[in-house]
Amino acid sequence: MVAALLIAGISYAVSPEEQAKICAQENLPNYLRMIADDYKNFHFSSKEDLTRASLGEPIPNVRIGMKELDMNKTLKDQAEPYPFYVFPVMVDNKAVTDFTVVLEKVNGNL
Repeated sequence: MVAALLIAGISYAVSPEEQAKICAQENLPNYLRMIADDYKNFHFSSKEDLTRASLGEPIPNVRIGMKELDMNKTLKDQAEPYPFYVFPVMVDNKAVTDFTVVLEKVNGNL
């Protein structure tokens, strides 16, 4: 399996989801360049597909701490947003692969 890792810093006064979107938009071109020679392993049909690739809407993730788990409440009521966003990478309105952004707290801020 081939994996590509891209690390970038970002700090904006916007919501975590917006930060993730900005980071993904800014870094998608770099990611696509990194995987260009190995495009088939990332489920692209051709190198030309890389030039037509765009980001879909992020898939948010949530977490429930095991210590906080209350069997008397619904999981939905206990779920907390988690700063981990998976963006489908789209070609011709079809998801081909994904691009993940994980936000990290620095000095108490995401």
